[in-house]
Amino acid sequence: MFSESAMLECERPYEKLMINGASKLTTEELLAIILQNGHKGKSSLDLAEDLLRHEMIGRNLRQLATLESQDFREIKGIGTAKAARLCACIELAKRINSADTQPSIRNLSSPEAVYKYVWHITSLTTERLLLLLLDCHNSLLRECVIKDGSLYSVKFENHDILRQALRYNCHSAIIVHNHPSGDAAPSEADKCATRRLVLSLAQIDVILHDHLVVTSKGYTSMRSDFGELFALP
Repeated sequence: MFSESAMLECERPYEKLMINGASKLTTEELLAIILQNGHKGKSSLDLAEDLLRHEMIGRNLRQLATLESQDFREIKGIGTAKAARLCACIELAKRINSADTQPSIRNLSSPEAVYKYVWHITSLTTERLLLLLLDCHNSLLRECVIKDGSLYSVKFENHDILRQALRYNCHSAIIVHNHPSGDAAPSEADKCATRRLVLSLAQIDVILHDHLVVTSKGYTSMRSDFGELFALP
């Protein structure tokens, strides 16, 4: 194994980036820059290669993006500081990706537009419930994270949503949650929760416009597929 000091200057990731630009670097070299240094006789480049080959990642960058700090710290040679830098870079990349699509989305009247807007949560490894509050033109007023759950469920109370709806004086609302399993089919619990929320919001003259279940492979619009849940007495 070669250490950084043994590399030719033009071969070091830092120098290569400065000379040729980041786009010319390999994934291992980019990770080596983030890691900054190696571990016990291994260079940062060696450690980057070990990271990508690890069984939790298998050279799959999408899988890398799902790891959290404690996952990285299980890999030999990666401590708290390295794990923090990796997590920070991954989160920044997710936010950049989300920011690329959000400014152009003004109207959330279609399930497709909602899915594009919330696509960033499909990479989460646990379920998250998002609340989107809309004005009378179906334009977004506010996005709220209502609750983070487990791998298979996220539980919430209707009053958590009603409180936000009243606070921002919205006309209608959309709730969205992700299924890390990759199956966008809503459960019976999802359907029951949707029906209860429709009736609760109606008491304060707010329409539940839709409930989307989203994954990286697609989504289910519960208004489109289970319209009877949204009918008012």
